[in-house]
Amino acid sequence: MARRKYAEGTEVSIGRSRDEIENTLERFGASGQLWLRDNEREVVTIGFKCEERTYKFTIRLPPLGDFRTTPSGRWERTDIQAKNAQDAETRRRFRSLANYIKAILDAIDTGIIEAEEALMPYLVLHSGETVYERVQLQLKDGFSVDLSRVLPEGKAH
Repeated sequence: MARRKYAEGTEVSIGRSRDEIENTLERFGASGQLWLRDNEREVVTIGFKCEERTYKFTIRLPPLGDFRTTPSGRWERTDIQAKNAQDAETRRRFRSLANYIKAILDAIDTGIIEAEEALMPYLVLHSGETVYERVQLQLKDGFSVDLSRVLPEGKAH
């Protein structure tokens, strides 16, 4: 049985999810919001400032080609069916991001996690890339850490 994705089948429009993201960011003190849709790269970037730092989230838009067949791959879809499936997945991704941002900012506000820790992957560096984008290249090279080097003595099980 296939696992159901969060917000699968949502009828909430992209515009409503965008408004919710904007309002959530504003409520938690963010300013200077920026929304950029890049159709060539098939991404939407949401940027904002908070306490003199700039952050960005990126949503990858699903390519139409991913919806030419049904999920089982047995049946071809018409152009309209493929576009409708693509639109549904785009709505789902925006709902998921709205929920994610709300959860992160609430956890910060509640004191569960510090803002710098929660938002660090999305922090924009002077180069224009995020901390995550910079670090992911190093992570792709792979590495292994001996737990005894990072845990206090006698804590590794």
